[in-house]
Formats: sequence, C-alpha cells, structure tokens
Amino acid sequence: MRTNREIRVARLKWDSIGEYRHLHDHIPEQNVKHIIQAGYTELQIFLLDDLLIMLTELDPSQALPDRVIDEQVEKEWHEKTGRCFESEWQQVDTIFDLQQLLNKG
Repeated sequence: MRTNREIRVARLKWDSIGEYRHLHDHIPEQNVKHIIQAGYTELQIFLLDDLLIMLTELDPSQALPDRVIDEQVEKEWHEKTGRCFESEWQQVDTIFDLQQLLNKG
C-alpha cells in the first residue's frame, strides 16, 4: 500500500510560540503512541516566524485496526495546543513533484 504524504500549514499567535514549543518538548507518551498506532511513519513540525509547517507520512498498512484511543488525553492535547493557533491547519497543494515527473517516462 502506498504511503500518503501531506504537508499542512498553520499560524501561531506570536505570544504562544514558546508555549507551543514547550508542549511539544513534553508531548505525552500516550499521544505519541496514538500517532504511531494510527500508521504515521513520519511526523515533523517546522517553524518559520509564526508559520508552522507539518510534514506527515501515513502508511495505512501500519495502522493498528484495534487500537484504543484515550479520548481524554487527545481532547486535553487539542485544547492545549489549540489555544496557541491564530489559524488552523490547512493542507497545501503540490505544484511540483520530481518523482511523479520521473515516473511519467
């Protein structure tokens, strides 16, 4: 099965950048477990000024079908991180893909 790669962008509130970094420096183990069990093989977040750029790679074949999600842990994480955002995550469009170009020929 093909790995799905996505890039998303969002904006942080200027006065919340430090808090957002702090939250990710102390991400709960349960949240990491949820990410892995969902089939994510890569998840990176980059910061330029107040612009967040997130790269994810999801391999559906790696997802655990009977995974149990701790809804309270997820809710708390999204509430804490959500307070830091000026604008929510948005998926970006690909305008050039070298591999796709090479595979055409």
